[in-house]
Amino acid sequence: MSRYGSIYGLYKRLFNNPKISAVTISLPPPLVEKPEQALHIDTNETAPSADVSSAQYELVDTLFYRWLFPHHLPTLNAKETEILGILDETLHSDQLSSQLVKRMPGLIPQVLQTLKNENFSVTDVAKKLSQDIVLVEAVTRLASAAMKNSREEVKSIEQAVVILGQNGLRQLITSVAFKPIINISDGAFTKTCGPILWKHSEASAAINRKMAIASSTNPLDAFLAGLMQYIGLIVALRIVDQMTNSLDAIGSPEFYDGLIRTSKKLTCKIAKEWQFPETLIQALEDSPVSALGETLRLSDYLSKLLLLSKNKQLQDNETELIEIPEHLIQFC
Repeated sequence: MSRYGSIYGLYKRLFNNPKISAVTISLPPPLVEKPEQALHIDTNETAPSADVSSAQYELVDTLFYRWLFPHHLPTLNAKETEILGILDETLHSDQLSSQLVKRMPGLIPQVLQTLKNENFSVTDVAKKLSQDIVLVEAVTRLASAAMKNSREEVKSIEQAVVILGQNGLRQLITSVAFKPIINISDGAFTKTCGPILWKHSEASAAINRKMAIASSTNPLDAFLAGLMQYIGLIVALRIVDQMTNSLDAIGSPEFYDGLIRTSKKLTCKIAKEWQFPETLIQALEDSPVSALGETLRLSDYLSKLLLLSKNKQLQDNETELIEIPEHLIQFC
């Protein structure tokens, strides 16, 4: 099994452990999983899910990507064609695409700063570590090794933090910080689009989990699907940055269509390398027969709409066309 092969199992243990609920990725406090009225998902083609029409989905997607990529060109140019070719080569390469997933910027210095205090908060450190999947794997693996001769197993990041202690954590995190995961420096596209995509993914993951609980769908798969859905696009933007340092160099509709289409396939490739469940991968592939795919599509829509509204990217007439249905407000 590859280094990343156990990531899904690791997150399943952490996610299902009630003691870790306060230290998952920086999202609103998790829900208490109690019986709720089931979320109605209408699979009729004219109403794909929860009273949101195809036209509304398309409009929100158009507005979101127009905000994400504000520069526009009339036709596909030579540079765009070259970039799309490289992205296609990356998609079909034998190289592990998961190795292109960069760690959270600025996170390691934050953790090291916290660990300078001997009375550091275990919960605070665990919460920070949970934002970086590479650090989660490394900390848990080392803590498990330390417990090898014990009958107990590491069941939470908090427990791993306690086992390793202040010095053990500082040594481990420092060593991980200097181990190269990707040799690509963030460029204009990643700096511009990356934070928006990550905020959207976090919000979508939170909404998706709430809907999963209400509709009896696996909440772990729903949470990870929301968090994973734009990983491929973030990786693709780093590749774009390697090929051009000008935001004005790309912008044709054909390029954006190709970029989004290829990055979605790249996301699925990474999910497979991390050995995520087939149901989760189907959702990321926009499977029309997947219940998780339906909730992911809806959470993606709601999260985009909330971000557009919060950042004042909607006109009054657009807001009227794509208001959030009243019965869905509880999930936002």
